[in-house]
Amino acid sequence: RSALADGQRNLGETELRSPIDGLVTKKDIRVGELVTSISGFSSGSPIVRIEDRQSMKVQLDVNEIDAARMEIGMPVDVTVDALPDTPLHGVVSKIAPSSIAVESADVSGSTSATATADTVVKYKVEVRLTAPPTTVRSGMSSKCSFILAQRSKVLNIPTEYVGHADKGDFVMVNSLTALKGK
Repeated sequence: RSALADGQRNLGETELRSPIDGLVTKKDIRVGELVTSISGFSSGSPIVRIEDRQSMKVQLDVNEIDAARMEIGMPVDVTVDALPDTPLHGVVSKIAPSSIAVESADVSGSTSATATADTVVKYKVEVRLTAPPTTVRSGMSSKCSFILAQRSKVLNIPTEYVGHADKGDFVMVNSLTALKGK
């Protein structure tokens, strides 16, 4: 009876429950393999990788000049290379407080440990996607356009149509095109 009780207790401890809803994207352990549990000396054996596809994010390294103009909550337009016709939107959710120095490629291929004029300073930035479609997968390449300022009801005119005179600035209009538009 003791052995049966121990066996039932051990069987009850084999159920795995995830703290999040998501999709299993990788199985690290096969049936029958031994695993270690979490203890003071070990973080345990990873068994599966679970992704929450409702909270997808883009991680990128941003130049210091651009990072200085960013704020948490700033809107971002995201284009995924594999889904060019699917517009995605997100917000800046994290900006690293410290920089990462990236050495520029040298012709000889050598790098030095000291900061030089060739060092590019970048910051890790995280963009959280709002309502990502199910077609977006982790690891896909993407491009982000940060929206620094946005105005509504503003006339957008190419600079080549704006003129300057002593009395002030003016917009050049083709009179034939203006008459046809009436």
